[in-house]
Formats: sequence, structure tokens, C-alpha cells
Amino acid sequence: MFFAKTAELKANFFHRSLYSNGTCTGTTTLPVTVLNVQPGVSGPGDLCEETIGTYETEPGMLAYIWTISPGGTILSGAGTNVVTAKWSIAGAQSISCIYTNPAGCKAPCATVFPLNIYETPVPLITGPTTSYAGATGVTYSTESGMTDYTWTISAGGTITAGSGTNSITVTWITAGEQSISVNYTNSYGCIALLPSTLNVLVTPLPQGPGIDPGGNTGNDVINGLNQSSDKLPEFNVYPVPNDGKFTISITSFKYENYSVRIYNSLGVEVYCQKNILVNGVHKQDVDISSAIEGVYMVVIRSGDNQATRRVLIKK
Repeated sequence: MFFAKTAELKANFFHRSLYSNGTCTGTTTLPVTVLNVQPGVSGPGDLCEETIGTYETEPGMLAYIWTISPGGTILSGAGTNVVTAKWSIAGAQSISCIYTNPAGCKAPCATVFPLNIYETPVPLITGPTTSYAGATGVTYSTESGMTDYTWTISAGGTITAGSGTNSITVTWITAGEQSISVNYTNSYGCIALLPSTLNVLVTPLPQGPGIDPGGNTGNDVINGLNQSSDKLPEFNVYPVPNDGKFTISITSFKYENYSVRIYNSLGVEVYCQKNILVNGVHKQDVDISSAIEGVYMVVIRSGDNQATRRVLIKK
């Protein structure tokens, strides 16, 4: 990396030699080394914000002076031929160097090394910050169009779909203060210094009139009626989660009369449809989009038997 050049300067020296004709003649060549004093600078031309780069110039010189553009900081090596630096402001930046060579010659101006600094991402997480233990299909998202999505979740929840993408679904299992975090690489190859974290308060499903806050198994007791799976037909609710508009599907191969009731987390009835005659597949569209977000209990009854399903309304 040592920039130098050698030139031969021919100096003619005449010395007297006695020849028969009495003339003096002769030529002597003297090699001269001319040292280049213009520094060369090498290092990465593209960096992410707050990422450290190493820059160097020729060794063996004197009085190294490094200068860095606004937003940058020289971290180590000032006064030597190798420095480390970082920038906290994205955009066009630069670092320059000047020195004195061993012969005492100094360059007329510093060598400027231009570089580009790219923004370090700060992922944004969107999704509910409150939920209930047992809530399924809860969605959390971050910016699309990135790579290397890495999601982590606290011990009270589990990621059920979407790992490695910008949108995941979560089941919250344990009540308490929980969290979910994400990191990714942006289009410039920059990754956040720390993952972004969203805190989520997961509460037990409240005990209200007729609601058992147990697990999300569908085996709830409402108004004193026990679910009897051997006496009830196939019963599904979809999609989950939803915005308050969903479909109830009841499949029965005998003629029966059903009612559908929906309760909020406090046990208050928010929907009721009676005298639903089923013989085969019956689909019932429900619209409770005026209800607030939360977990609701869907109950179908036939005679003294009932079946329940939980549904999450998320807007």
C-alpha cells in the first residue's frame, strides 16, 4: 500500500581526463527516489447506521490526521494509519486522511474517501396489546418487503403460523404480562441493533354469569347446562378471529330445533336466534360487528343439551 515512485534523474558531470587530444568528457547517472505524499484510503464504501467500519492508509508515515463528516465518530486509531469509525446519520458521508512522509513532505490536500450510510430499521409491530388466556388466532404484523424475519414470544404464548414472514398468528396460553418481538433485514442489508418489542397484557377470561373461564376446549358450562358431545351434531364457527361477522355451521342428520346465543366475557347475551330447524347442513350468518373486541362464547342448544365455541373479535 506504500505509494512511491522512483525516477532516474540524469545529471551530467564533466570530469577532466587527459586524452591525447586534450578534451574532457564523461557522464554519471544518479538514481533519485521521489516519495508520493498523497495518501491512499481503503475501507467499506457502504455501511449501516451505527455499524463500525475500518479504514486504513499507508503505514510508516508521520502525523496522520483523519477527518470525518458530520454524524460520524472515529472510535479508535486516531493518529495511526488504521482507524475505526461509525456514523449515526444516513446519507452521503466521507472520511479523509493526510500525513507527512519520512522525508518531511506533506500532501497539498487530504484524500477524501466517499461512502454511503444506510438507515438501520426500527420494526413496527401492530396487534392487540390486551388479550385473554386461551385466545387463539391473534394476529401480529410488521412491515412487509423485508427479509430474515425473526419473531420471538414470551413463555406465556406460542406462535401458531407465519414464522419467517411479516405476519404471525399467536395463541396466548398463560395470563400475565407477556411480550412479542421481531427483527428483520431491510433492503440495504441493515438489521436493527435490537429487536422491537410489543408488551401484551393477557388476562384470565373473566368469570361472568354462566361462563366458565377454563381452557379453550369448548367444554364450558353456561346457565347450568353441560355440553353433551354425544347428543349434539357437528358445530363450527368461522373465520376465527373475525371482525364480528362470521358463520355458524351446524350439521345434523336428524330433524331438530336449535337456538344460538352469543355471550360476551361478562356473560351478557349479545345475540339470540331461536327456532332454527336443522336437517342436514345449516349455516347461520351472524353480525355482531358493533360489539367491542374480545372473546365471545357461541352456544347452540337443542333440548337440554348445548355445545359451545369461543370466538375472538378483532378489529
